Amino acid sequence: MRALSRTAALSAILAASVTFSARITLSQESRKEPTGSVSGRVMLEGRPVPRAVVLLTLADRVFSPDRTLPARATTDEEGRYRLTRVPAGNYTVGPSAPAFVVPTETTIGQPGKSVTLGEGEEVTGLDFSLTRGAVIAGRVTDSDGRPVIDQRVSVMLIDDHGQRLGSAFNPFTFSTDDRGAYRVYGLIPGRYKISVGDPPGIGMVRVGFGGGVYARTFHPDVPEESKAAVIELTTGSEATDVDIKLGRASKTYVATGRVLEADTSKPLANLQYGHGALIGQQTNIGSYGWTNNRSNSNGEFRIEGLSRGRFAAFVVATEQVDFYSEPAVFEVSESDISGLEIKVRRGSSIDGVASIEWTNDPDVLAKLSRLELRALVRTTVMRLLKRRSLNSVLLRESMK
Repeated sequence: MRALSRTAALSAILAASVTFSARITLSQESRKEPTGSVSGRVMLEGRPVPRAVVLLTLADRVFSPDRTLPARATTDEEGRYRLTRVPAGNYTVGPSAPAFVVPTETTIGQPGKSVTLGEGEEVTGLDFSLTRGAVIAGRVTDSDGRPVIDQRVSVMLIDDHGQRLGSAFNPFTFSTDDRGAYRVYGLIPGRYKISVGDPPGIGMVRVGFGGGVYARTFHPDVPEESKAAVIELTTGSEATDVDIKLGRASKTYVATGRVLEADTSKPLANLQYGHGALIGQQTNIGSYGWTNNRSNSNGEFRIEGLSRGRFAAFVVATEQVDFYSEPAVFEVSESDISGLEIKVRRGSSIDGVASIEWTNDPDVLAKLSRLELRALVRTTVMRLLKRRSLNSVLLRESMK
C-alpha cells in the first residue's frame, strides 16, 4: 500500500520533544447526538453534477493515514448535497472528483473549502464549481527500450520564467503501468515539466514502488531541468506522447533494526514505521514515506528499496499520545544496513486552560470548545516545514 504524503506533513514524527495536550471539559449537552449540517451544490460549467460524492474530513487529518470521514453525501439530480449529524469542529469539505479541478479554498492548501462548524450549526450555500482537468500521458522505457513498470511520475508546475510554482497535486499519486504507460489527469491550466527518477544529491524515498533506482530524467530524455520541454495545458486539454527514456537502474539496499523503549531497551511490537531522506549533510528531510508494515514481536523492522544517501527511520502514528520516537539516522553507501535502533521515549507535556477575558457574550463563549490549539515543535533532525501540519502525524500506539 502506498502511503506517501507531502513533505510538510511530517511535522512531529521525528523526535518531537514536546507533546501538546489540550483538555476541555464538555458539557452534557455537547455529548448529545450531533445535529450540525453542511449543504451546498456541485456544478460543472454551469450545469449540476448528479451522483457526485462529497466528503467531509477533519482538518487536522488531511495529511494523516487515518482519514476517517465524519460524513459523506451524494448529490441529487440538481447537484445538491447535504451532510448531516456533523459534530462541532474544523473540517475540509469537497467533492471527490479526481479528473476535475476542485477549487482550493482551504487553510491548508488542499482542494475543497474549510468550514468551522458549531454545535448544532447549519452551514448552507457551500457550493463548488468544477472545471475539467487537463491530462498529460506518455510512456517510460529503459535504455533497452523495455517498459519501466511501477515508477512514479513527477509533475512540475512552472511560471512564465520557468520557475517552479510547486506541485499541482501529490506527484506520488501517479505511476507507470505494466506497459510503462502513465496518465496524469485533473491538472489545472498552466505550464508543466515531467520527470521520472531521483534528483541528484537530495535523496528520495520510495515506498511500495517496484523496480530499481533511476537517475532523474525529464521529457524529452534530458537530465537537466533547464533543458526539459515545457508542456502548455489549457482547461480540459490533453498532451500525449510525452515519453521518457531512462538510463540503467542502479542497485538498491535494505536497512533493518528494532524499535525499542529507550529506558528499558524493551522491544516494541506492532508499531508502524517509516523513513525519510536527509538532504546532503544537512538535518532537513527531503522526502519521506511509509507503508502499513509494523514492527514484529521482537520489535524488528525492515526498509527496502534504499538508494545511496543519508536517511532517518522513525515510528509513525495517527493520533496524539504522550511519547515520541527518536529517529535512527543512517547512511547507505555500498552495502545493506543492520542494527538500527528507533528509540521511543516519554515526552513532556503542556496543559492549561483556554479562556476569553474580553467579553461575556454567551455566543462568543459558546465557541470556546471550537478553539484549535496547536504547538510548534522544532527538532535537531529536521525542521518543521509548515506549522499547520503539526497535528497531522503523531504516534498511534501506546507503549506496553
